[in-house]
Amino acid sequence: MFLDCQEILKTTYTVCLTKPAGKFGCGGAAYVSSKAAVIGATKHTALRFAGTQIRCNVICPSTIVTPMVKQTDPSTLDRDMMMQMAKHADLKVQPCMPEDVANVLLFLASDESRSITGQTIVCDFGSTL
Repeated sequence: MFLDCQEILKTTYTVCLTKPAGKFGCGGAAYVSSKAAVIGATKHTALRFAGTQIRCNVICPSTIVTPMVKQTDPSTLDRDMMMQMAKHADLKVQPCMPEDVANVLLFLASDESRSITGQTIVCDFGSTL
């Protein structure tokens, strides 16, 4: 993370990606902790550079439709895990496409978001509300 912070000084915006589990605590302890660490480090970095032209935010997309996700056979998934996930997210809500996350990223990289820093933006069509 230290090297990443050095790179931040070369630009005016940084966007990190993690999963909603880091914000909502759903999942195994190691998984949630690693995702929450990205959020915490992003907020720390935003605070460190507050008042400058440097912005740092995090995007938490839900499931993104990728070739790996498309190839997943639902019958091979852990049923208990899926039941636990269903407690924290509406699995009937459409998943994100890569373009959905890219559009949020483009907004955060644009001057239109110049006042936004230190924020965690969940990109999930409302599945975790």
